[in-house]
Amino acid sequence: MKDLNEAFVHLNVGLPDDVERLKAAGYYKEAMARIDEYLAEDWTETQNSPRSQGLEMPEYEQPANPVPHGVDALRDALLVQKEIMCRLPQEYCWNEAQAVARMQGLVRDFTVEEFRQLVHEGRVDWRFVEGEKHYLDRFAETLIATHADLAARQLDPPAPATLARERRRRIHDQMEREGQASARITLKTSVGMSDEAFAAALAWGLKGWDLRRVTAKCFRENHPSRHMLAACMDPTGEDETYFYFEKCIQNENDMHMDILSE
Repeated sequence: MKDLNEAFVHLNVGLPDDVERLKAAGYYKEAMARIDEYLAEDWTETQNSPRSQGLEMPEYEQPANPVPHGVDALRDALLVQKEIMCRLPQEYCWNEAQAVARMQGLVRDFTVEEFRQLVHEGRVDWRFVEGEKHYLDRFAETLIATHADLAARQLDPPAPATLARERRRRIHDQMEREGQASARITLKTSVGMSDEAFAAALAWGLKGWDLRRVTAKCFRENHPSRHMLAACMDPTGEDETYFYFEKCIQNENDMHMDILSE
């Protein structure tokens, strides 16, 4: 099975004109069916050749198919676009009547005219779905979070402002005063493994490297790592940051290996 993550590099190749028009109008089912038809074709035979015009192929060898970026790149682009179109109707799920009813259930005296004005001002994200405007699933929460007048008219106001709301309000006020706001963002990621894979790696290290002791630690808040280590090692202690573990075997090698599981 093809890894779609690798296909995203070709997303900028674009779509055939007919599929592009269908996507723009929100006819995603028809667009995806057309993509399937394209993917089923032998493009060397059907694109940019005499046969595409209903003519017989000449006896001489045809030049390479001049599809921009190559045939495989266009196929990747179609596969990615199809995946995107599968998801868009789920994300843009409210038609106008449903969107207005959603807001009227949250905001006192909210009207259709008020909603249409917000859409006209670009305050509500929307796309066509089957030729009809549909609005983003979380549009209502976004409107209330960014419009103080709507927040003040909430039928069921939330609890007093939390730290996150206060921070968002400060940023909002800064953007209104200065026209911009910036923030430093730190991304944290980690790589893990199954309990079985870790136990096999531990056994291989003890035997293959002839070790007699392996120590490990994990952050207190990292429950999956704690579970993985406890499944095949013995706990030896803890502090305010880590849980500690070890695995000992009897042999003559006094080397040891430290493992930090994050």
